[in-house]
Amino acid sequence: MAHLTNKTKFYIATTAATPALDTVAEYEALTWTEIKDVFDLGEFGDVDEAVEVKSVGESRLRRLAGTTDGGTLDLIVNRLPGDAGQAALSAARGKGDYPFKCVLPDKLTAGGDGTTFFFSATVLGGRISFGESDNVVRITHTLAINTDRLEVAAD
Repeated sequence: MAHLTNKTKFYIATTAATPALDTVAEYEALTWTEIKDVFDLGEFGDVDEAVEVKSVGESRLRRLAGTTDGGTLDLIVNRLPGDAGQAALSAARGKGDYPFKCVLPDKLTAGGDGTTFFFSATVLGGRISFGESDNVVRITHTLAINTDRLEVAAD
């Protein structure tokens, strides 16, 4: 069954990532702060660089999977002064990798948890968007994902 994005929660860890951070248990042991008033979660996931192979003896271009790129995620928030999560996100800009957690609202049982994704990323920036007179002031935070994305199934 399909699930809506609404009620999805997005978090930043209170401490920077370490190179050894690579298991679900290590991510789960961190202290998390929810980033509130998220407008758009963007998209994330690995994509391999296409490496083109040409050969004089063949008339067809071949492609191989090259370096894996975690990509960038544009996390758009409705500007909420005083929110600890938004403040932590802004403070992390340019300070190396920080762990992030995304929890979907797809839990299978009343006491269960939704599908949870963990990854670490560098916060590259936060652009403020004002727009027209009736627009909500928003901030687009660009996250450069530098680790594998770990997934824990809903229960």
